[in-house]
Amino acid sequence: MAFNRKLTLFTQVMAIGRTFEESLQKALRMTHPTINGFTPKLPAGKEYPADFDLTSNLKTPNNTRIHSIAKVTNEMPCYSISIFFSLSFEKCEK
Repeated sequence: MAFNRKLTLFTQVMAIGRTFEESLQKALRMTHPTINGFTPKLPAGKEYPADFDLTSNLKTPNNTRIHSIAKVTNEMPCYSISIFFSLSFEKCEK
């Protein structure tokens, strides 16, 4: 049941765009009126806290993770895809 529901939500989002990138942008914009898509800015004009740990935020699924990924890709080009993969799937491999 849960898989079918997620698949339905995914297909609804994909139906609003011709490409994955366009669909992702639209889906992000639909989550909150202050989000302009795949940007490092947090919703509602919030700032990142002074003690913000980017690595731990990338490891843990949360509502600001997509913005952390955008922050890394825009501001820290030294992060590679393999680093994202290892941070994202570290818990799954155990």
